[in-house]
Amino acid sequence: MVKQSKALFFFASFPLLLLWPFFLQGKVLFWGTPIAQFYPWRSLAVALLGKGILPLWNPHAGGGSPLLANHQTASFYPLFALYLLFPTEKALTFEVAFHLGLAGAFMYFCALGLGLKREAAALAGLAYMGNGYLVSRLHFPTMVDTAAWLPLVFLLTWRLCSKPRPETAIALGIVIAVQFLAGHVQLWTYTLLLSVLLVIWKSMAERKGVMPGAWFLASLALGILLAAVQFIPTAEFALNSGRKGGIPEDIAFTYSLWPWKILSFLMPDLFGNPARDGYWGYANYWEDCAYTGVLIFLLAVLAFLRSRANRAKFFFLGLIALSIALALGKNAPFFPFLYRHIPGVSFFRAPARFLILFSFSMAALAGFGADAIRGKPLSPATLRRMGAGAAGLLVAALILAFLPGIKPSFVRSAATFAFASIGAIIALGLLHRRPYLSLLLLEAELLAYGWGFHPLIDPAIFHSPTQASKAFGAQGELFRIYTFGPDDYHIKYDLFFRFDRFGPPALDYWMRLRESLIPQTNMIAGAIDHAGVFDPLTIGRYEEFLALVDRLPQEQALKLLGLLNVRYIVEPTSPERAEFRLRENPYFLPRVRLAYRAVSVPEGQELDALSSPAFDPEVVLLSGAPASDFPQGANDSILDLHYGPGIIKIKCALENGGYLVLSENYYPGWQVEVDGKPAPLLLTYYTLMAVQLGEGEHQVVFRFSPASFKIGLALSLIALAFAVTFVAWRGRWS
Repeated sequence: MVKQSKALFFFASFPLLLLWPFFLQGKVLFWGTPIAQFYPWRSLAVALLGKGILPLWNPHAGGGSPLLANHQTASFYPLFALYLLFPTEKALTFEVAFHLGLAGAFMYFCALGLGLKREAAALAGLAYMGNGYLVSRLHFPTMVDTAAWLPLVFLLTWRLCSKPRPETAIALGIVIAVQFLAGHVQLWTYTLLLSVLLVIWKSMAERKGVMPGAWFLASLALGILLAAVQFIPTAEFALNSGRKGGIPEDIAFTYSLWPWKILSFLMPDLFGNPARDGYWGYANYWEDCAYTGVLIFLLAVLAFLRSRANRAKFFFLGLIALSIALALGKNAPFFPFLYRHIPGVSFFRAPARFLILFSFSMAALAGFGADAIRGKPLSPATLRRMGAGAAGLLVAALILAFLPGIKPSFVRSAATFAFASIGAIIALGLLHRRPYLSLLLLEAELLAYGWGFHPLIDPAIFHSPTQASKAFGAQGELFRIYTFGPDDYHIKYDLFFRFDRFGPPALDYWMRLRESLIPQTNMIAGAIDHAGVFDPLTIGRYEEFLALVDRLPQEQALKLLGLLNVRYIVEPTSPERAEFRLRENPYFLPRVRLAYRAVSVPEGQELDALSSPAFDPEVVLLSGAPASDFPQGANDSILDLHYGPGIIKIKCALENGGYLVLSENYYPGWQVEVDGKPAPLLLTYYTLMAVQLGEGEHQVVFRFSPASFKIGLALSLIALAFAVTFVAWRGRWS
């Protein structure tokens, strides 16, 4: 029998072996979102926390942007503590490794809760943590973190439906909250969908009426209240973002499951691999990846062929069908129907991400199959017939290699499938008497798939200064840089983050990416402010402003960028080479300035006014507010400026009054005080802030103090106090 300690060995060894360059050489994940999103966000959050400042606002990306409300920063996730203990780049890689192990352990305990023996539960845990959905997404830490908690949410929902108890309801609420805080609302939502389906199925199958649903709703309410400190600011950000009305259909349907990719669930790299011989299939490799392994597939089939006693298997079978149907996205009618008729669905893109439910279900069914084989092993004759079939697959792969016009990825994938089939049949034969060896073979199959997929690099990539940061470090004036949309896309997806190949894991090569200063790499090692932003959530007004910039003739676009305090434009020197130059913006305006003329523009007409050839950047455009003109004084000036994250203090003097214009995004939570008293905050140029001042010397303070955070914090503390009090009370009287 595989003891629990042996099972946990697999959950620890798999990430250690998969990410061995990190544990043995100190190399770290960097490709894609780690270097362009997670490292900048989280290193800034850690730096602010180290100074005793709440990480509410990011002044370095866009024209300023919410940081804490950015869900993927995950500042309130309990395991964010890793970032307080280790350097950010190491914490990122260790976080992913740890959550892979956590996914396996939680799946193990989930399988035990479903009634499986330890051997079968260990196999289910290994199958879940090593599936292609997770392994191919290690460069999306929040997806791995959130997926790790899915089996535990399922287990507690199962227990709550089977035997409702307050302790279980509170435990489920806590886990729902923690999973949300992990930072990926889409996978959190899909987990809740799984739980709702389970509640409905259990209620109908066991005729329990509405009670399981009522208990689950109570847990969900508790979970949302516990996570309110993150949930409410993030909801506010979403409602003020470009996604407030949903994602356009053509974007939402991007990364639908390509039907041919279903073959790669068993035959990995059928359409190539960006880490090896190049990927040539639809979209990218990972969004519709759900490799399960041959052994897992065979065990899932055997779960039905060997025993029909457990009805839960049919729930998982239905879940597999549903997940594939929805993952097909635009290639089937199901997801488009939900997108057009169910509120909230339009907030998410990439329908293929529904495959998380497929991967979870396959792992569970494999556990059922292993349990059945342990109780009634396959006969030697059956194993021989299966072995002959696997040998035939190997012969077919060899023949395929000599046929003309066959893509190399087909040959390699066919050979991999054949060898995996042979290993799977050996594992099936050993499962009854030597389950430990079967688990080793499964781990070997999953490691062979994921080994070397993710490039890792010297952590110096995150600490070495760029030539631009050295040059700009000598300049004391506040300014931003910008890369026009087409150039930004070209740098990201044509030069560096290509979907067909990852590129060489060489420090010199990737320092060129740092030299490009694309958002948010500008925040690394000597932060430079960038008017661009690379974030799933962007302030809606600002997103529209930048879209206008990219549509206008360049002269007019540079005027608008001047409003954003953009001093330099970054652009490639040629389409093929990863080299860049800086071009100065002749319409550059200071981050904080005084203005004297203003016009009131009706709401909804601001972008038209900004795009007019007659637009004058010196004239303040006020959205719907009364406008006044002031004579400029000879001695008007900004006397002092303190510019920090979420607080900006300005001392200025005006002889006749005027406007103080701040090149910072207008967003709920910003307040302004003039000489210690609240003053009306004006929305100007459609997305920026200003305040009207009278004559004399003034102390002006712009402060970001969002009510959404305060309300969320209060609700979370109340919910936490309730949960702790209840647990203590039950413990006293139990």
